[in-house]
Amino acid sequence: MSPVRVLFPLFVALGSTGPTVSDRAAQVAVPDGAIVWSQARPLTWSDFKGVATRDLDGARSAISHTIAVGCRDGGLYVRVLAMFLPAQSWVTYRIVSSGLASRVGLQHEQIHFDIAELYARRMRKMYGELPDPCPQPDDALQKLADPLLRGVSATQRRYDDETSFGELEAVQLEWKKRVARELAELDAFQDRGEGQAAAAATPAISLSPCHFVLELAEGCQVT
Repeated sequence: MSPVRVLFPLFVALGSTGPTVSDRAAQVAVPDGAIVWSQARPLTWSDFKGVATRDLDGARSAISHTIAVGCRDGGLYVRVLAMFLPAQSWVTYRIVSSGLASRVGLQHEQIHFDIAELYARRMRKMYGELPDPCPQPDDALQKLADPLLRGVSATQRRYDDETSFGELEAVQLEWKKRVARELAELDAFQDRGEGQAAAAATPAISLSPCHFVLELAEGCQVT
């Protein structure tokens, strides 16, 4: 199977004003058509809607994190989403029609997406455990995620290297089990919007001394 190329763009929503929780949530950057990670909504090849720009074989996944963070009325409001970008992702017919290679290839892509979600949960956990975040300005709070953003890029590269871009199925299976186990360990830090950009608001989870706002906003724009 040909190497899979994975892109990791980052969309960050920041702001220094905004009196309400809903105003803050509305700044979460969700591009049109993006698929927010959800355990109930695995990827399919039909999600790869882009077209290769060159004479390439294989597949390319565009995976992104979007972060909105800031203090309002003495509380820290955080939203971190892992997203798949269909319009920037593509797969060739040879891969889709190749039977076993197609199944293994799609699993390879899903694990990339799962790794992105794992790091989103680590970011949510990190922000929730800050002892006294709210004296800090929004841009300083956002930069606290930088080590984890570097970490997810390094982990994605290591995953491709160790699995030879999905060629080593046994190694890929070990990665699948490892990532699933770590996701389960951080289950309390998953986003509860169930991957729908227009989902109804859900109650915030209290994380002393701050809390997450676990609601998805409609009409979000990349900023």
